[in-house]
Amino acid sequence: MTAPRRRTRIQLKKLLLAKYKSDQNDCTKRLTQIIGKLTSPKTKRDINTPKNIAVMKAVSLLSGGIDSPVATILGLKKGIEVHAIHFSPETLSKKAKEEKMTQLAKAIQTQGNFHFYICPFKEIQKSIIAYVPSKLRMIIYRRLMFRIGERLLKEIDGKAFITGDSLGQVASQTVENIRTIYSATKHTKFTPLLGKNKQEIIDLAKEFMTYEISIKPYEDCCSFMIASHPELRSTPEQIEKIEKEIPDYEELIKRAEIGRIF
Repeated sequence: MTAPRRRTRIQLKKLLLAKYKSDQNDCTKRLTQIIGKLTSPKTKRDINTPKNIAVMKAVSLLSGGIDSPVATILGLKKGIEVHAIHFSPETLSKKAKEEKMTQLAKAIQTQGNFHFYICPFKEIQKSIIAYVPSKLRMIIYRRLMFRIGERLLKEIDGKAFITGDSLGQVASQTVENIRTIYSATKHTKFTPLLGKNKQEIIDLAKEFMTYEISIKPYEDCCSFMIASHPELRSTPEQIEKIEKEIPDYEELIKRAEIGRIF
């Protein structure tokens, strides 16, 4: 036992003796029980978390990048049961996709109650590319991800989404585009990284041991066949009008396959 831990144990013992007026043996027993509870795996979550949040379920939109794994882990540390869905890009081989994303998901799983799903996005993207201007595709990609993710949210009786959005960091994260994208569903969106800068997020990724996996080469779905300068100030009304022009749009959402990996 290290010196600081020994001092802490002695201090706890003195407090217990003073509070309970116990004998030495009874005090040692109480102290062992307290330390056992504090070091239990069930105590991994934030000790300031209200007890009722431990049963909450949420769906995380998990990419192969740095931000969303960090946001997902922050949700886990609040005691949330997280069901993460990854939309697999068309441009990578199945083997490469599975290697990186499974490795990333397993690293996240060490942090709490976590489940991982993959949704193939190739056919959906083909439909969007054929009917949607390139500067708006990224916004519709993300709205579709929320709509498909909503199916999983209802299936697990979840209460919210978790996203890795950081305000103003990329084109999809302007105030206007966040409003448009989030309006795709009415469910609550948790955005634990919203006010953090990139270096702060990287520091957390390194702390959570996901950074080295996240920086492996990987093309995200949202960057596939989009304009060099995407729309920055979209409106829900503008995007909803375009979505209505996509044939079988609602069927795309219903037919999307969601496969549970673990």
